[in-house]
Amino acid sequence: MLTLPRFFLVTFLIGGGALLARYTGRSFGIVGYCGGFLVGVGGVLCLFLAVLQIFRGGIALFYPCPSCRRGPCRRYGDYVWRVGSFYGYERWRVWRFKCRCGDQYIFDGTHFREILSDGTTRPYKKLGGFRKWVDDGC
Repeated sequence: MLTLPRFFLVTFLIGGGALLARYTGRSFGIVGYCGGFLVGVGGVLCLFLAVLQIFRGGIALFYPCPSCRRGPCRRYGDYVWRVGSFYGYERWRVWRFKCRCGDQYIFDGTHFREILSDGTTRPYKKLGGFRKWVDDGC
């Protein structure tokens, strides 16, 4: 299914490839067109991946994950998210994670809630200050 972010990504990939193909094709002919298109698409893709890594670093810096309820999972690398999602993004200010232990969590703004087996959520931790997690007494 083509969503708006995917549409923009594909548009930028093809646009970057077409621009570089147009520039190099004038000098090198058909080889320039083909090579320029491939290099242009690769360059835009590398730029996109670099922006994603910067975004992920910002999330890890300003919103670190707390340790899971069982204890061994403490970093973003210990958590996974649904394939196809943008680092667990579900909707505005809501991310969904699953730790290596198998527990699932929802991070909504300042609260980190555990998802129980029946689908309900239970308060677990909340951000009590800059990068500090405290028990959520809700």
